Amino acid sequence: MNVIFLKNVPPYRAGQVASVAHGYAQNFLLPRKLATLATPQAIQDAQARQRQDAAKQAHAQEGIARLQAALQGATFRIPAAASPSGTLYAALSPRSIREAIAKQLDVAVPDTLGEGSPPIKTTGSHQVRWSIAGQFVTFTIDV
Repeated sequence: MNVIFLKNVPPYRAGQVASVAHGYAQNFLLPRKLATLATPQAIQDAQARQRQDAAKQAHAQEGIARLQAALQGATFRIPAAASPSGTLYAALSPRSIREAIAKQLDVAVPDTLGEGSPPIKTTGSHQVRWSIAGQFVTFTIDV
């Protein structure tokens, strides 16, 4: 029986058309909405979804490339309250840095960007190195 997978079911990927055993399709895949029957209309719909997904992926890659170019070597000024000794009252977390960058550059910054990097706890100039899509970018934060 030919089915179109709606979700990844190893060894099949979502959107893939495959011939599977009738019992496997009727008793497992179809009731759990992991696949649908491969009618001509469903195949056309799946191909249209794949084209849309490819276009979204290309757009996302383009946005990531623009963000990498905008961040590389840039300097961002983030005001923060600090004690007389230069220690910040509230550390700058990666989230607050992302929000400041998004506001200053007027671009969308992914929520996962900078996760795991240490917070900034003192005033001054800090070099920050984040990985974006497998490439590292370095920029400066002035607090």
